[in-house]
Amino acid sequence: MDLLVDPLSLAVWYMDDGTLDFRELYHCNVMIATYGFTFSDCKLLENTLWQNFGIKSSVTVCTMRGIKYPRLYLWSSGTNTFLDLVKPYILPCFKHKII
Repeated sequence: MDLLVDPLSLAVWYMDDGTLDFRELYHCNVMIATYGFTFSDCKLLENTLWQNFGIKSSVTVCTMRGIKYPRLYLWSSGTNTFLDLVKPYILPCFKHKII
């Protein structure tokens, strides 16, 4: 895949649209807000993360104000890999998005 081949592009995307769901002793997952994307676009992103970086993710549905939107959810098994890839590029004001 020619999409998202550089960890820097992942870091910029994550700083803009990403969230770290960290619950000590429970889980740590990354979510990417893809609310403006179609479900099929999100599936393409899911496949791209897997093919380019070996990161497993799923497209989930999130409801806001009664409207359903697709959201990219990185599995726990891929979250550490993802964070290790983007950590060198995260700006200081976004350090809360990494552990």
